[in-house]
Amino acid sequence: MLTQAAHEYRIQLKSSFVIGDRCVDMKAGEQAGCGTVLVLTGYGRSEKEECLESARVDYVADDLHAAWRYVKEQLRKRASAFSKD
Repeated sequence: MLTQAAHEYRIQLKSSFVIGDRCVDMKAGEQAGCGTVLVLTGYGRSEKEECLESARVDYVADDLHAAWRYVKEQLRKRASAFSKD
């Protein structure tokens, strides 16, 4: 689904993030080459240990707002590094 959307909408997956509350979300993001953020709301809290053991989780956020702040900071860092080159 991610690769289909990337092709259809010209999304660069390596520059994208998957935010989700399930291990399957983290695995999909990992396989697509995206950054991954596990949100502890919804199923996230109960799936946290399994996700950390079975998938790449770049960041664990307490809620969606914290996930948004993390992604925003990562994008700021990328833009800053890009402008230095």
